[in-house]
Parts: sequence; structure tokens; C-alpha cells
Amino acid sequence: VSAGKMALEMTGVDRPGLLSEISAALAHLECRITSAVAWTHRGQAACMINIEDVLEASQVQAQLENVLEAHHNDDEARSVKLASPSAGQTDSERRLHQLMAAERGDDYGQCCSCGSEEFDGLYVQKERCDGTHVRIESCRESGYLMIAVRSRDRPKLLFDTVCALTDLAYVVHHAAVGSNDSTAFQEYYVKREDGCSWYSEAEKQRIVQCLSAATERRCSQGVRLEIHANDRLGLLSDITRVFRENGLSITRAEMAVRGENATGAFYVKETSGDESVDQRTIERVVREMGSTDIVLDNTLSGSRRSCVSTKFSLGSVIWAQLERLSWNFR
Repeated sequence: VSAGKMALEMTGVDRPGLLSEISAALAHLECRITSAVAWTHRGQAACMINIEDVLEASQVQAQLENVLEAHHNDDEARSVKLASPSAGQTDSERRLHQLMAAERGDDYGQCCSCGSEEFDGLYVQKERCDGTHVRIESCRESGYLMIAVRSRDRPKLLFDTVCALTDLAYVVHHAAVGSNDSTAFQEYYVKREDGCSWYSEAEKQRIVQCLSAATERRCSQGVRLEIHANDRLGLLSDITRVFRENGLSITRAEMAVRGENATGAFYVKETSGDESVDQRTIERVVREMGSTDIVLDNTLSGSRRSCVSTKFSLGSVIWAQLERLSWNFR
């Protein structure tokens, strides 16, 4: 079989060292990794890895299945899929959302219940609460479902939310987004793709769970390490092995190869669950990485900042922007 490019999708239970053993198996089979993205959320793990120099796809598939089997009990769900990349392939991060939602089944995410159950009450932010809040109301006159989401602000938040709504077969007709300090507010007016304007309570609850999960999956836990290195066969295996041997668990990772250079960001925490990593552990990791350049961003550890109570209206922000724009044209 001629050498080729393949795309790997994997889901399973989050276990320390799982990504390390997967990348080690690929290195042993002399498969070169060109990009990798891995997420963990509520005890679940999923990754997408693009590889080259695949000589025997069935052998790679069998080896990876053996790795997953060793990390799972018989009753624990896991999956491995190896396929040739195709034109129009789904964005890797959106695909990760789909994989994790499919594996989770009915157990999606948990919406914070500290705030008001009323739709407008979502914009009254409780002190020290930066959990995800989702509220839904039906508008009988227009047939819209009104969805409001309050959560911590972060990059790609809008992408994650819209992907979740699209995968749930809803069409966004109107939307407004804004942020206040570290808090993001999103408001959507949606309809089902099939045109039905009746929404059951079970359906609304599923939307709440899916949006909560989509918002929380990408939230960073632990310490962020940026890594720059010359690309080589087995690079990801070496990096993840050092983390594992120093008692660190990877909560999220992304790596890409451009030419002869590889760059990546790894979010790690202690295998005990502690998000604050001992400085001596970081120093050992840096020493063992050798020629690999590592940049430490320790601001993520304990990043859930306290927020002051505030009344925030998306409408007021949008109207203020419109008034400012109108004034500029006078």
C-alpha cells in the first residue's frame, strides 16, 4: 500500500497518559503527525490527529484500538476512526464538538442555577459566579425561540455556540453579542430548520445542556505551555511522555507543523487534579525537553476571577454603538 495521509478521530474516557500512548503508537509505526487537537471535558476525551506516511491503515487502526482498550473497561465507550481526508472536511474543532456530544449521549453539560430563572434575570450577574447560564423563552407571535447565554468571555466562544445551534438543526435569524469585563453575553433568535414553531420542554432542556457543554469544553484548565521545536518523527510522543513522567495530565492540546517547525500549546495540571503546577515540576519539564523552546503562561491557573455585581443590557450596548455611528455621519 502506498504511503498516504490519514485523519484520525478518537474518543474515550479521559485517562492520564492516553494522548502520550496514542502518539507513541503512531511514532512506533513511523507515522508523522502534521497537526493534532485534543480536548477533555467532564471525564471525556477526544482528539483529531492528521498523520502522514501511513503504509498500512489497518495496522494503525488495530494498534490504536489496542491502546484504547488498555485504558478502558469493557463497559466504557470509546471509538477510533481512521480515514483519508476529504474535500470539504468539517473543521477540526467543530468536529470535536460533534464527537464529544455524540459520545456523551443525554449527559451533556450542566447549566449554573445560581441566577434567576427569568430571561431578563440572566443579565443580573451574581458576585463570584462565572459559570455558564442559559435561559430560553418561546415567542408565540413570531415563532422564534429566544436564547440567552451568559458565561466567561474567551476566544472562539461565538464559534462554539453557533456550531452547537447548527448541529441541533436551528437557524439563527437574529443575534446580539457583547462583553463586560470577563463576562460574555449572547442572545439568539432561532427557528428550527424544519419550520416547526412548537418547542417542547424536553427540547429546550436539551438546548440548555448542549450550549452549556459547548461553552465549557474549551475552557482552559491548568497551566498553559507554548512549545516551539524543529519537527521530527515522534515529537508529540516525546513531549507528552515528559508530561506524563512528571505527573502532569493534559487537559487540552493543539499542535501544528509548518515546514520544518512545530508549534503547540498544551494545558496541563497535576494528575491529582490540582490546576496549580509546582514550579519545580515545570523546571524539570523544561530541562527534559532539551532543545525545545517552552514559554510558560501561568495566568490560567486559578483563572476564575471574581466578578462584581452589575446590570448589563445587550440592547443598551448595541444602541450606544448605533448612536455613535449615527453621530459620526452628521
